Amino acid sequence: MIHLEAPLVILSMVAVVSLAFSSQSDSQPSSKPGGVGGASSKLSSQPAGINTRQPVEHTGDGAPAKHEKYLAQVAEVRAGTRHIDVLFLGDSITEGWIAPTRGLKLFQEHYGPLNGAAFGVGSDHSQNVLWRITHGEVDGLSPKVIVLLIGANQVGSKYTVGNVVDGVATIISTLHRQLPQTKVLVLGVFPEEPSPGDNFYQKIRDINAGLAKLDNGNNVRFLDFGDKLLGPGGKVTLELMNDGTHLTPKGYEIWIREMDPLLMEMLGKGPASSPAK
Repeated sequence: MIHLEAPLVILSMVAVVSLAFSSQSDSQPSSKPGGVGGASSKLSSQPAGINTRQPVEHTGDGAPAKHEKYLAQVAEVRAGTRHIDVLFLGDSITEGWIAPTRGLKLFQEHYGPLNGAAFGVGSDHSQNVLWRITHGEVDGLSPKVIVLLIGANQVGSKYTVGNVVDGVATIISTLHRQLPQTKVLVLGVFPEEPSPGDNFYQKIRDINAGLAKLDNGNNVRFLDFGDKLLGPGGKVTLELMNDGTHLTPKGYEIWIREMDPLLMEMLGKGPASSPAK
């Protein structure tokens, strides 16, 4: 049974997470490309010019056109000509599900029968996803599960760990206010090839430790399978990420394998089981 008071629970947990990371300093900018939700003053402080709790429109990288494309899909749902039961939200890694050279074939074969859709925008930060969901991308939808993967573009930047966790928590609470019956599956930030001098791996681990605390065992679940996307020695491999960040088709196969047991449980299609090895 879905608890409508979940946003308050989420925000309470975020307050604890934010305090735990409030002493961490900002990381150095990376050379890699790439009030909403009821947040309270108890959340971690935001550096000057950054507020991951407020929506920000993404105007570059073709983002406006992609937003319009997703709004057209939402209009189809409202018109009764399509259904979306599983919605993937995120940045370019999520967008890769609908890229012909990456995950499209797998997505159509595997998530098509589940009425899946992927609304990803390259270079998006959490504030941009927040803007998209407050500007029509979930209006009129009633997905059973939303799969949320965001934060990769905020790792090698001036964002703190607490900023990233706050942003994800705000997205979740906003989604639950708009879609109170929808469950949210939060994925840990995937590993990526670090730039020289950037403590990428440790920061990703710290972010994921914070995101894990958002899991309430009910309508918000957390899953981190980043270690399965690494090769020998715990390093990124070209076989799974051919540019050090974006998944190859084989990487998307691992995503399916590792996530599906929990996703199926959340969809009410059977109990969770250990992912196939």
